[in-house]
Amino acid sequence: MSIKPQFAHAIMAGTKKVELRHKAMADDISRAIVYSTKPDGLILGAFEVGGYVTDTPSKIWRKFGSVSGITKGHFFSYFDGRESATAILVGAIYRPKSPISLQRSLGLERGPQSFQYLDETVALELLRDWKRA
Repeated sequence: MSIKPQFAHAIMAGTKKVELRHKAMADDISRAIVYSTKPDGLILGAFEVGGYVTDTPSKIWRKFGSVSGITKGHFFSYFDGRESATAILVGAIYRPKSPISLQRSLGLERGPQSFQYLDETVALELLRDWKRA
């Protein structure tokens, strides 16, 4: 999952408890790998997906604004003109010993536009030695 650096770091620090998206991800996703976009350009870790909630932007803000890691203005600017918003609930956080590159870990030249689904065996191999925060 590609996330702007300030938000990726907040998720990994445990201060951002939801990741906000225009669209929901597949129902069967249990983990999300956190790729911090440029200038970092690195995988910082992963989190267990504690579920997600899709509703109107106003209802999502009321439910999750205090743990969203963004300002109300930024939130409503991001969802301007949208009828729905999705909050992905951040569960347990996992970190590698140090951030890793996409190319070294997954053979990818660049991060996905929003998110990309990985084969479960590839994801589990990547997470194998990571420590729970």
